[in-house]
Amino acid sequence: MLTLEQIIDTNSDSRVLKRALAVKLALESTLKNNEIANFLQVSEAFVSKWKNRYEQQGAEALLLGYNGKRSYLLATEKDEMISFLKQKKHYSIEELRDHIEEKYHVVYKSKQSYYEIMDAAGLSWKKTEKSNPKKDETLVLQKQE
Repeated sequence: MLTLEQIIDTNSDSRVLKRALAVKLALESTLKNNEIANFLQVSEAFVSKWKNRYEQQGAEALLLGYNGKRSYLLATEKDEMISFLKQKKHYSIEELRDHIEEKYHVVYKSKQSYYEIMDAAGLSWKKTEKSNPKKDETLVLQKQE
């Protein structure tokens, strides 16, 4: 169970720090809520709300409830994928997609994510051909004349 002091000492999120400082000042000082609000540049309702939550639910109620969405692949997994791709000369998006799904159980919604991984590995996902498939020799000769 976290204490108010632990939250203040260890948390770097300014929203959580303001909540904890508002509660600490409200409980341990002679300052009024409007003075605390002016000092922290928040509303009086903010001070009251978080003081009440602290008294009812404890210090952990001051923490953020949502910490964001986890990335599909961790940074280390992406690095592993990039080093794996660098060992190959040719790789298609479909092969990459299948490999990531098989190894990490991750499927991206958009192909752009696969393009970015291939780009980071220095690979091109674009198909190249030695000659233009639409090239018509007769038209070329006519144009040259």
